[in-house]
Amino acid sequence: MNETKIEELRKRRARLASIERAKRAREVNGPRIVASLAPAIGDGFTLADFDIDVEPPLPIEPLQLKSSSEWTELALSKDRVLRIAACIEENLGSFDGLVGLLANDYLGLCRVRRISITGMVDAADAIEEAVVFYPRDIVGAILIDCYKSPPGYPPFSLYVQGRDLAEALRPCRVD
Repeated sequence: MNETKIEELRKRRARLASIERAKRAREVNGPRIVASLAPAIGDGFTLADFDIDVEPPLPIEPLQLKSSSEWTELALSKDRVLRIAACIEENLGSFDGLVGLLANDYLGLCRVRRISITGMVDAADAIEEAVVFYPRDIVGAILIDCYKSPPGYPPFSLYVQGRDLAEALRPCRVD
């Protein structure tokens, strides 16, 4: 077998192994994550409601969140992020759209008719991941992240992507 064919075979095997790992991670972790998202999306959703083939309407690069967001709040306490989330709920025009976890390659996105932004805080707290909501009627995304390390450091961050969405939520900004 020549080098080109060997390399093609390696790439194919790596891709298949990656697909298999994602499938296994979905089976093992998916139900727990979906249950943890219940405060944001409500009860009655199952893993089957999350579709890995649905593309996010707005590409978000996790490593560049701070620099690419139109609105960024870092190192927030739970009380503070809940107050901001409540304000967002008061000013958000559309509560239906897509929800999921940022940079998760096995869960996918779920279509929701009514998101709870304050529930996103509880969900992010429970799973210590960035929960992302893409409103249907406005280009943008709201991300609430929880990272509880190092201890004693306020664990929450909030990011708003999309100029129009950030403008609609201007009354909630800390500035």
